[in-house]
Amino acid sequence: MAKTKTITITEARKRIFEVAEDIIHSDSQYFISEHGTPKLVLMSIEEYESWLETMTILAEDPDIVARLKESEAQIQRGEIYTLEEVHAELGLSKDNNTPRFQLSDYATNLHRKRKKTTDKTAKKSSRKSR
Repeated sequence: MAKTKTITITEARKRIFEVAEDIIHSDSQYFISEHGTPKLVLMSIEEYESWLETMTILAEDPDIVARLKESEAQIQRGEIYTLEEVHAELGLSKDNNTPRFQLSDYATNLHRKRKKTTDKTAKKSSRKSR
């Protein structure tokens, strides 16, 4: 997480080389203010490019936010898979990590299998309790 520092435009002018070094060699960003109001941001080129990439992805794929929220909900519900489960399902050894098909396909299929197993177990339990 970037450390954000706020300095005045006058201070930035006086310390520009120091500020640049701080940004380059740390995870800092600077808000430059004028009369107490932030006017611009100084950040590393890597941070800037990362922001551009994120904005491009969000603009090109409007459904991505919904999919990310669903992924977070799945994590909260415990619908996660260990690396060992992924390797076993894909038939991978520890030395061979090349999947035969896309991981998203794998996750969908494994989730369906787990759901069927869970549904069958729930049905058996409800029958026993009758």
